Amino acid sequence: MKYLPWIHRGILLTLISLVIGGVVYFHTTVDPLITLERAVQAVVYVETGYRSAPGVHLYWQAQRLEHVLSFVNGATITYGPLADSYGVTNTQTRQIHIDDTLSWNGRFEVLTHEAGHLLQPGRLNSVEAEVFAEGVSYLVLRHYKHDRLELHAHYLSSRKAGLHVLREFATDIRYAAQILTVR
Repeated sequence: MKYLPWIHRGILLTLISLVIGGVVYFHTTVDPLITLERAVQAVVYVETGYRSAPGVHLYWQAQRLEHVLSFVNGATITYGPLADSYGVTNTQTRQIHIDDTLSWNGRFEVLTHEAGHLLQPGRLNSVEAEVFAEGVSYLVLRHYKHDRLELHAHYLSSRKAGLHVLREFATDIRYAAQILTVR
């Protein structure tokens, strides 16, 4: 290899590193929204229910997101008891209400989903709106290395009719996630 030109040496080293134990591995970057869609398709129609992530390591991210939503997007975020869900968003009044019994990690997970509702296009039906918001939540949580793909897949498993939103509104979902993750 000493006599190979630099370009050939790099290609050869790359090929050698790809062949491990007779198996060739190709590194490709798969769109995270496609990954989410595939994970949802693999789940049987059963919504297992939301299980909040324990802990507080996302406390400051939750505080920052509240700040972004309040001061940049004009939203009001309140915490208190909820009977039927962990979060509710009123897009007309720009109000988000989060269940206060959740851990800070759980609050951040739910807040990212509810923030997705504030940033969604107005022409979506209820199923499509849930898919849009969950797509935004998945990208934001993934950005913060809090990737719980199975959680999102189980939540969306009963909403498969709206999965086309992950492709048709991919640019809008990415833009919304970017707004929520800007430092």
